[in-house]
Amino acid sequence: MLVNTAAPTDSTNEKQNQTKEENPVISPDGKHTAYLVQTNQPMISTGLGDALHNQIWLKSNSETDSILLIDSRNSENMEMVLGSINGLKFAPDGDYLYFKSNAWATSDAIHRVNIKTHEESFVTAGNTLDIVINGKFKGYLIVSKHKYYPQGGSYDDFWLLSPDGKEIKNLGDTMPDSEYPIR
Repeated sequence: MLVNTAAPTDSTNEKQNQTKEENPVISPDGKHTAYLVQTNQPMISTGLGDALHNQIWLKSNSETDSILLIDSRNSENMEMVLGSINGLKFAPDGDYLYFKSNAWATSDAIHRVNIKTHEESFVTAGNTLDIVINGKFKGYLIVSKHKYYPQGGSYDDFWLLSPDGKEIKNLGDTMPDSEYPIR
């Protein structure tokens, strides 16, 4: 697992580069709101081509100021690239915020950030992201993963993953419903 422990930057300087706030999500406990901000900064290079430079901001719902939680970045390692960030989803306990980023030509990258420590890490490659909200697998992820057959060719199945990205079970090629209530 790759981890980035870079501290977020001061919100007052970064606010000048914002262009638009989008897609707010509220934590399950109602204490935080995370949202995306598109910037006017240069595009990010990914295996899929150029991606938007955007950011994740976090606001405590009891305060007025927001902090920059995640900023897009370039890297030669696609697991560390962050661009065209989307799909924000809080874990059921509200401790982590999961999100997708453009990465490879065949798959996005799924990352998570700890809301308290701001430590961000790559979780897995995947093209969809859902989180189980209750039951035996509460907090686990359901992700569509692009994989390759040993004899050649490829397929896209849904997988049940632990919160840190370990594959638990192949769920097949259709999105599961009743056994895994998702958000």
